[in-house]
Amino acid sequence: LGLVLAQGTIGLFANDDILFEGPLASLVGKETSDWLTGWHYRVFRVLLIVVILHVVAVLAYRAVGHRLIEAMVTGTKRLPAGVRPPRLAGAAAAAAALAVAAGTVWAVVNLLV
Repeated sequence: LGLVLAQGTIGLFANDDILFEGPLASLVGKETSDWLTGWHYRVFRVLLIVVILHVVAVLAYRAVGHRLIEAMVTGTKRLPAGVRPPRLAGAAAAAAALAVAAGTVWAVVNLLV
């Protein structure tokens, strides 16, 4: 998740010197934007490797009997006998997390741009 956050954040300041530039690229100099563009491409390569490893891990779990894809689609996973399911935080924690996320997006859109 940190890599996805880095990729998106750096992309706001990146440019391709031809047609596209991030919405905040004008807030930094050309040299800084070019430097961040280089990092944007590097983080993409690392992110691609991590995604491939993630898919391989899911397939490996499937090979040993864990049905992770089914659990992600249906929202339920069959647990071995004697294993208790984890306790969820609840609706209040979810509402608080949503409020923080919405406030952050609002601040970025209205205060930084």
